[in-house]
Amino acid sequence: MSTKKPNPPAELLSQKLAARPQATRCVLALDPDRLVDWSPRVTDRKGREWETVIYRGDDVVTRRSWRRAFSGDRPICLVLARAEGDRSRLDASGLADLASRAEGEIIDLSLAGYFHTLFPKVNPPLPAIDQYSKEFIEHLEGIHRSYSQFKQRWSEPDSWTRGQFLAILLMARQAELSLEMVWCDEVHPIRFAAHALWLLCHSSIRESDLRLVGELFWESSLHARASAECRWLDVPERDLASFRTEMAGYLVLRDLLRDSGLPHLDTLLQAKCGIQTFDPEEVGQIAPQLVTSLREESRWLAVRARAEDFLAVGRLEKVSDLLKENEKVTGQLIDATDAPVSLVGYVVRQAILKHCRDATPWPAWLARLPQHALLTRYERREQLLPAEEACAIMMKAAVDLRQVEDAIQQAPPPLATADNLLDWYVQSGHHALELRATEVFARLEAVDDPALHSAAYGFLMSPPNGLRYRVREFLNQLDRTLADFLRADPTKFMRGPRSAIRILPDLVRGRRLPPKARVWILVMDGMRYDTWDLVVRPLLAEHFEVVDGKDRPYFSLIPSKTDIARRGLLAANLGKDWKDYFNKPVKAERVLAARALGLGREDWSGRLAFITDAETTEARKKMGYNVEEGCDYNVLIYPISDDLGHYHNDTLSALNDKIRQQLLSQQGRRGIIDDLKRRVRPGDLVLVTSDHGFQELFPDEATIISRLDAHQSGAKEEDIAYRYLRFSPKKGNVPAESVTLEWEETGPGGRHDKTSYVLAVGGKWFQREGGYAARFAHGGISFAEMAIPGILLKLIEQKAARVEFAGLMSDLAVSEDDTEAFEFEISNVGNVDAHYHLVVETNLGDKLAEKQGLMASGKREIIHCHLTGRYEEDRDRTVIPEHTTTAVFLQLSHSDLSGKMIHPQYGRETIRVRVRPKETKIDTDALKAFDDV
Repeated sequence: MSTKKPNPPAELLSQKLAARPQATRCVLALDPDRLVDWSPRVTDRKGREWETVIYRGDDVVTRRSWRRAFSGDRPICLVLARAEGDRSRLDASGLADLASRAEGEIIDLSLAGYFHTLFPKVNPPLPAIDQYSKEFIEHLEGIHRSYSQFKQRWSEPDSWTRGQFLAILLMARQAELSLEMVWCDEVHPIRFAAHALWLLCHSSIRESDLRLVGELFWESSLHARASAECRWLDVPERDLASFRTEMAGYLVLRDLLRDSGLPHLDTLLQAKCGIQTFDPEEVGQIAPQLVTSLREESRWLAVRARAEDFLAVGRLEKVSDLLKENEKVTGQLIDATDAPVSLVGYVVRQAILKHCRDATPWPAWLARLPQHALLTRYERREQLLPAEEACAIMMKAAVDLRQVEDAIQQAPPPLATADNLLDWYVQSGHHALELRATEVFARLEAVDDPALHSAAYGFLMSPPNGLRYRVREFLNQLDRTLADFLRADPTKFMRGPRSAIRILPDLVRGRRLPPKARVWILVMDGMRYDTWDLVVRPLLAEHFEVVDGKDRPYFSLIPSKTDIARRGLLAANLGKDWKDYFNKPVKAERVLAARALGLGREDWSGRLAFITDAETTEARKKMGYNVEEGCDYNVLIYPISDDLGHYHNDTLSALNDKIRQQLLSQQGRRGIIDDLKRRVRPGDLVLVTSDHGFQELFPDEATIISRLDAHQSGAKEEDIAYRYLRFSPKKGNVPAESVTLEWEETGPGGRHDKTSYVLAVGGKWFQREGGYAARFAHGGISFAEMAIPGILLKLIEQKAARVEFAGLMSDLAVSEDDTEAFEFEISNVGNVDAHYHLVVETNLGDKLAEKQGLMASGKREIIHCHLTGRYEEDRDRTVIPEHTTTAVFLQLSHSDLSGKMIHPQYGRETIRVRVRPKETKIDTDALKAFDDV
């Protein structure tokens, strides 16, 4: 066959006509199979026009056309063709005199003749070509491309069978299929059946291809249609689409239930699934062998994917009783790497529904979901198919639900200071409980499943027992503990080592910078710690890395309201010390920040830029559009959370989605992250912090402040805020846990202005009698309002992946048979997200912990373990090492930049263990001698 691109019939005709001598008066063309769409004139490749005279069975009409054409100046192309729909023998004997005038060879455009122009050394199966003539012409290039595989296998010359033609036609229609894939000539009947079924289920085989495929695998088969192992494959053409879907779904379900012990399994599946295109009892005899063959040949995934159409929720509901209470079956399904996504999704959906509706305990396999490959792909934000995404969303929702529920069962350990409590609150993940609970509902709403929406809303969102309300009560307890620490001495608390006034001195002031390096201080106004950790940090971590481990939570000043919290943060001082360079009271934040940063009185104005509403076009104009512009110190205020918090009336999840949109580019506009990437240069330092967070206000936690009480106390309307009061109500009119605070500022003339605040604690809030309720507010005492980040970053110049241990003890003492708790941290000190796998076990093989997951850059995680002391001596009181706990081995592996898991040396650690034996032990072995007495 020629290596040149094949010409369609019309182009071949044009080429043949052009090759005729200029003086040619008439040529004869045969087109009995109507391969050319003829017009009154044909132009060849040289631009010469030919008059066409077409014979379609009527001699008179043809002769009239001939006389008109012959009287003209153009050469004639006499065409012998059939009438449309006429498949009889072409008889043109009545036009022999006209045909005799043709000069040169006949142009053969019949199917057989045209085939020979493509394959001169191959005899074609004419009935097959005639049946599929339209497809044959449409896929000439594909046929030309595929022929090399046929020539290599069968060589030339050759006489093709119907099967060979069908095979090359299918390969032409689907370029990804090879001859080995479409030619089903396996000797063993089970392997043949597996091959044929796989071909039917292949993702590239469309419904329009099924007629061809259904005929092809029998044409290439070495087995008769009546063969006992294969006759179920002999399906009418009209049923092939239903057959492949039903068969795929049946095999998946049967394989899943193979060890269930259910009697008459095939009959049950037929009745419940409504299988009509084959007899499951007949296939059931060979189903295990069939599935094994499909798996051995790596063809099971195609069958599994085709089963997705069959395993819809409605049908799975009908077989739910077969899966019900069968922990072994569902556990195997979750663990299987090749399980259908729809089936996995259904099992996860059922677990969520039962847990939310009936308070059914979570199944044991839920603990293995965080390691599921599909969930990992979802968390990496990989592109997923709709069914995969729905399944992954439900997996994520189930995992998060359980983790939130487990978290609110944990009491905080005994902690000496508020700083210890803050670290525990953040490192244990309790800061994210409210957001994660609302995110679960938001995720499930993205799945098209009203039953799931209803169950999730009742379990999560509805008062008073919804999960978000239980989370609130748990956090209220933490907030009350925080208030106890603060109540003893509020001023000492606000001057503590984790106060917001320490952020600028600790992270920026006095730090030596490279030449021409600048400092960017980003104050995210009103940003809660959960927003920082789950939304802002991951976006920044793609471009920035932590400097010298400077990443820890701080407390905002109280009251946690903007005019105090932000001013105190930037001044690095409490109100009575807000003074300018001349020691005069001042509230200008730019001046206060300049003094806090240690800038000199003479040049501070030229070295410090202070931009509010830094995400706006006007603010960007002030900063300048040249990346070289910018002062030594640049304070940028981003009200990404505060403005939204005051006016937002949806869930925390929806609010954070809006914050994420502001950070990212939207519709071609530059987002905050893009703007920072453009301005910040290598060597610059970036401090990210917040002035305060905010609390969500639940209606049932409101305290009504009466007009009479406020009037009698001399309070104005503005003195009653949602989270604080600027007067002292009558005793008993506010919650007992409220905290009274005297805030002191230095006013004009050096006088000390004191303001008394009554601060709401936890979820409690104040509402004016007859006033309107708000959704979010700040100013009180809660971790949601007071926990703020302080993190120092720089641009990533070279990426690095590293997850390592932190806070690991070198030895541990435990009493015999007692259990000792210990903990340590693992930390991602690299600048890219990394997958990790941690295993903690003793020298006796007792596994204390095993955990794996994806850890964001800069994140830390506390690992809790419990060690039981094992101790055994022989009769000589010598310790038996193989029965005594002597060490705990820790192995931590993580992914490198390419995503491959590595096992670095720093990921192998050992904790020495010393077991204190019991003081008195009875040696029961010594008494065995008396057993027979």
